[in-house]
Amino acid sequence: MRSFYNLQPGEVFRAFIHDIQPGKVTIRFSSGELYTARSLVLPDARIGEESGFSVKENDFEGKIILEMVKLDTSTKQNNMLTDALANAGISATPEMLELGRNIIEGGIPVDSQTLQKATFFAHAEKEAGGQADSVVFMLKENMPASTESTNIINRILHNPGFLLEILELAKFSPLHLNENGHTPAKKNAFPSYYRNLYHSLLLTQLGDFDQREQIREILNIMQFMSRLKHRKYFQIPFTTGEKPLLAEFHSSTGVSSGAAIAIETANLGRIEFFVHKSNSTVEFRADSEDTLKRLKKSSLKLKPVTVSDFKLITEPFTILTPLPDSGQKPTPERYTFDMRV
Repeated sequence: MRSFYNLQPGEVFRAFIHDIQPGKVTIRFSSGELYTARSLVLPDARIGEESGFSVKENDFEGKIILEMVKLDTSTKQNNMLTDALANAGISATPEMLELGRNIIEGGIPVDSQTLQKATFFAHAEKEAGGQADSVVFMLKENMPASTESTNIINRILHNPGFLLEILELAKFSPLHLNENGHTPAKKNAFPSYYRNLYHSLLLTQLGDFDQREQIREILNIMQFMSRLKHRKYFQIPFTTGEKPLLAEFHSSTGVSSGAAIAIETANLGRIEFFVHKSNSTVEFRADSEDTLKRLKKSSLKLKPVTVSDFKLITEPFTILTPLPDSGQKPTPERYTFDMRV
């Protein structure tokens, strides 16, 4: 680039904002040169951000007036993320920029600690062959940066029927326990049943080492689920006939508050029920049109419950999936920062 003082009126160039003061702005070129120019308005930008500038006046005697060229939202966000990653000592690779965008979309503040934690989770997830969405989930739930957290998430995702597996291993029937450890009462014992199962597993003494290891693993998962901050996840065993089945129960607090129940059935396939707290309605989803027709017919008996919609399942609901609600999105916290700090 030729000398800054030889720029012609109307010429546009890019530089970094080094300092902002009333009536003037100091810019820095990639070569490190600093120049201070008058500014017509207080720039809507951050120190450290790369911006476009248009030369409004140049008397070629040292007086130059600049006007900032507004950057599109995507470019500004990328510039912000590049600066934030550099501030955290992380390379701005395409993968990290994409992860940063997901963090912002999830309403999580972008700061050095969050980005470093996200990098750990992303690496652990890649090693474990997990899903990228779980990184944002674990950040939201303030999970400790440990491989155990990522391993448990992947265990739940890859084998949602782990509770039935452990019940069979420990020779428990879904209906053999209540809060007193005897024949269950006629009413639903959940979550007393779940709590009692946990304590029963703690006391279980199995001779086979592999069985003890599996029991210990399932206890870790149950403890992990109890520590979730914004999301609660339970598995509810039940029987229809002789075959034990499992329902997954999800609830969430915050903007998208509500609950979901997912059931795998033998004749109707997968069915998901969503309760929307914002408007007190229920939404039904199924993996076949035939099942949806049956649900619509049966829903007439649900009065006074209001059914909001019937949909085909495009992707099974998991612990990582945001609960559908009124379409509101969490408002991201401010993620601007001053490079001088």
